Amino acid sequence: MPRAFDRETIRNIVQQYAAAAGRAIEAGFDFIGLPWRPRLLADVSFLSPYCNKRDDEYGGDCIAGRSGSLSSHRRVRRVIGPGVPLPLNFG
Repeated sequence: MPRAFDRETIRNIVQQYAAAAGRAIEAGFDFIGLPWRPRLLADVSFLSPYCNKRDDEYGGDCIAGRSGSLSSHRRVRRVIGPGVPLPLNFG
């Protein structure tokens, strides 16, 4: 049965994305791409008003509130720095 993640779980997932990105850059990768495909956790769980019924900072009526998945993008950017390309992968 699907369930909403608690805030700590979401923050942990975001931290794991950022840590993996940092390791990739340390290993010599030139850029980091974050996946944004239909049916992935980052898309469906946060952006869809039909799935996201949260009333905290990861939900709400507007897209800004439901874009909690963008916190992964912001955290990764802080870890890898401004000089590393960080395209969103829509493919």
